[in-house]
Amino acid sequence: AVGTADVGLPQDCWGAVVCVRARITNSGATAGIEVPQLYLGFPDGLGEPPKVLRGFARTPMLSPGASADIAFPLHTRDLQIFDPTAAGGAWRSPDG
Repeated sequence: AVGTADVGLPQDCWGAVVCVRARITNSGATAGIEVPQLYLGFPDGLGEPPKVLRGFARTPMLSPGASADIAFPLHTRDLQIFDPTAAGGAWRSPDG
């Protein structure tokens, strides 16, 4: 499968601070289901893994050449990291 992505805040992402949308197209010769995944990368030096899974979705069965639109709503906590050095630990938004 192949796809394109767009960032914005469409109606299917109410309550999110940002929404990543992708159109997934079955580029093969056989019908199938795809499970696209959304990974975020935080700036180096924060002690976070290089990529963090922040969303996944399952497409309906796609016949060859068919497409499906997927939305990944991201909320504030999805864009934050946990800082255990803060008093009692705290979630914070990193710079960058």
